[in-house]
Amino acid sequence: MTKIRRNFDKIQLFRSRILFLGQALFMQYRYLGTTGIKISEIGLGCASYWGKKIFNQNTAINIVHQALDQGVSFFDTGHSYSGGNAESRLGKAICHIGDKSHLCLSSKAGTRIANNGKLFKDFSADWIKKSCHQSLKNLRADALGVFHLHGPNPEDFTDKLLTTLSQLKQNGEVRSLAVNAFDDHIIKTAVDTGVFDCIMLDYNIMRQDRNILIKQLYDKKIAVLAAAPLAGSLYSNKLFKLTGPKDLWYLARALKNSPKKIIQARKFKFINKFKHTSGSQIALGFVLQNPKISCAVFGTTNPKHLSENLQASGIKLPAELLHKISALG
Repeated sequence: MTKIRRNFDKIQLFRSRILFLGQALFMQYRYLGTTGIKISEIGLGCASYWGKKIFNQNTAINIVHQALDQGVSFFDTGHSYSGGNAESRLGKAICHIGDKSHLCLSSKAGTRIANNGKLFKDFSADWIKKSCHQSLKNLRADALGVFHLHGPNPEDFTDKLLTTLSQLKQNGEVRSLAVNAFDDHIIKTAVDTGVFDCIMLDYNIMRQDRNILIKQLYDKKIAVLAAAPLAGSLYSNKLFKLTGPKDLWYLARALKNSPKKIIQARKFKFINKFKHTSGSQIALGFVLQNPKISCAVFGTTNPKHLSENLQASGIKLPAELLHKISALG
């Protein structure tokens, strides 16, 4: 492993010096399945802490501008994200762009916010249509590149809903239809409708079991977007190093949602030991080595982390390193 690390470090040092001359140099692009839509292979998720009102709006907007400067063309958000603030914040960040046809804006519907602030599900055809139109308004866009149903149940795929979705696509209000779900049965139910072009699911070094489903989707010409490609950075040596409220927020969420995974992630800590490549870059590189993935989507509130992670585009991990990660998955 030491020899692998030494050789890979030399390659990455050379690569980082070239990158210094032009940050967007290594952004690669892929097609979103068979839709004909070309997108950056790494996308920015605009949600969570990034979209919350407690996080400075100018800083959040600058994150988007930095991503644009580094070649990102895929931006993912949701109508209910960050208390309903994320989508409109992304809209403000890109309002200076007149022609947005080179961007792929991705949003979601089906999760609503009640007057008391609690979330509830609504996949009625009328609401989904209304939500789509509100997303277009919030994002100040003529069309959504990807329009997801956000965490539906099998019974939500009604004929009326599917007809409404098809009409939105036919009218040019959305360019592709998707489902964001982590449950295999729901994903297969969505695919069987024949309506959807894309699936967003969790795929990372700790969810390598997804490879079977991803191949099945690929064979059916369904595009795959990788959510959580960094696995929450649970393998990072910095997870418990708190420097501010943001770090505390992310740690609290990890402890609440993934206590067992934090323990499981220890076996991947070795990816943090490379001199010129971060653990996050290796984690993203592992996801992107799968050609069946159209885009890996991550979120951040840290400009340094953004730049670091985007440098994973085009990275080629050594076969021995890929094998070791695969063996642990």
